[in-house]
Amino acid sequence: MTNTGNLFGGRHPSHQTGTLVERFAKSLGRNDTLQFLGLKRCGIGASTATCLLRELESNGTLSTLDLRLNPIDFEEHGGTAAWAGHLTALTTLSSFFLPAAGGTQFDEQDWLAKHLKKNVSITNLQCGSSPLCLDLVMILERNRLIQLAERMEPMRMVPTVLWPHLTHRLSMNHGEASPLYHFLLPMVPELLSRHQQGKEVGNTSR
Repeated sequence: MTNTGNLFGGRHPSHQTGTLVERFAKSLGRNDTLQFLGLKRCGIGASTATCLLRELESNGTLSTLDLRLNPIDFEEHGGTAAWAGHLTALTTLSSFFLPAAGGTQFDEQDWLAKHLKKNVSITNLQCGSSPLCLDLVMILERNRLIQLAERMEPMRMVPTVLWPHLTHRLSMNHGEASPLYHFLLPMVPELLSRHQQGKEVGNTSR
């Protein structure tokens, strides 16, 4: 879905527009087949983004969300934009496209990284055409590592019973700065190789 008009009322939607947004958002939350949601250039402000993401928490199929070219505030005056607080609960979302952050370079991205610390599903993130700050890059790399590890059989050197606890530790705040992260990071090529070999074996056995 793409719209070139001010579909959602911009930064200050009217009461009537707000009611329509809530109904629309609730319908998305109940949709059990939605995988891609494209809302570029739809006049979505921070309050509308908050409403959408809150309702999308109950959607268990969405994998890609595109909110580029919308007037979404990354950090509101006197507080934080509430929409970012819902990112942790979007457990099926893998690709998230946002408008470019304003302000001084990387300030808003650093703020966004604080809210993404506990999200372990997003592996593809864009903020307009801006390069990502180091914290966001590390979070995405951590998530890729977690997802690769969860698709593999537990490594021989790690007891099976401990593996779920290790991946949980990686998803916690500052997990990418932990010794555990740096212990597992060099194993990414090995995990990728095992995954590819497993796919090839599966294909030949069919």
